[in-house]
Amino acid sequence: MELEFLNLKKLFKYWIISVLICLFFSLQSAAEDYFIENITDLPAILMKLKSDTLKNGIARMDITSLFYSYPEYCTGISVRGKNIFLLMSNGKRILYDDHKVKSYLEEIENADLQDMLDQPYILGKVTTDPLQDFNPGGGRQIYFFKAVYGRDRLKASENLVPVNFLGKQLLFNKRNGAAEALKRVNRELSVLLKHNPQLKKYIFPVGGTFNWRNIAGSNRLSPHAFGIAIDLNSRRGAYWRWDANGRTIFSMRQKYPLEIISVFEKNNFIWGGKWFFYDLMHFEYRPEIFMKNRIIHLLVVSVLFSMNCCLSG
Repeated sequence: MELEFLNLKKLFKYWIISVLICLFFSLQSAAEDYFIENITDLPAILMKLKSDTLKNGIARMDITSLFYSYPEYCTGISVRGKNIFLLMSNGKRILYDDHKVKSYLEEIENADLQDMLDQPYILGKVTTDPLQDFNPGGGRQIYFFKAVYGRDRLKASENLVPVNFLGKQLLFNKRNGAAEALKRVNRELSVLLKHNPQLKKYIFPVGGTFNWRNIAGSNRLSPHAFGIAIDLNSRRGAYWRWDANGRTIFSMRQKYPLEIISVFEKNNFIWGGKWFFYDLMHFEYRPEIFMKNRIIHLLVVSVLFSMNCCLSG
């Protein structure tokens, strides 16, 4: 009797293993991997993917923004049921949307790619304080940035190059055009300061660029860890963690020179002065955010043009 019981247990164990193996291979066979060799093939691939996630136009917009902004590092798309993964050049698969309902803090602490692009960045002059927890670009999918700029301190350091920034040599990441973007900022600011030397007080002394560290008060890596952010003069750039005196930040946002902000934004740098948790000295290279803005702009123009044609026809 005891022997029969042991045999039944063994058979049950083998049955469970067999079921799991079959389940694994059924999931693998259901997976769709698409490697994108030419970026112009992306729209057609997105249209034919069978995924509920991609029925959402915003998801298509986000994925398009990422591929066009990081063409050397986003190499394909993988579909597994309702889950969409970006295939990266380092072999990593990064989930687009975990489909979880999150609080703002959870979005920041555990951002997926959808969270990272969720809030729109408004270009130009600040006309009002941002809404509670409105920090466009403040959420970062860290494994995505590691895949692009370097997985650890050593790898990120190897990707740094010196950039002349208004007479000072700063280290910035050479990957994905980040260092070249800062060089363009340098050229444009040099011209600007010749005509408006009074703006120098907002820039000098420069706070720094590369620093492998976490964001203050968190366990999340700072964009400075990847060498894709620059801090200008901290005395002219208020930071929310330093301001315990309750001063009105709106006037400081408005007084910060639009000329400086515009030069950085033109070259795909977001400004921390547009965040609810403000950081006025901080500029960060984030081409995907500006790419999404351009796509939205084109869609709006297209819709308005179509409406105008319908009305005039």
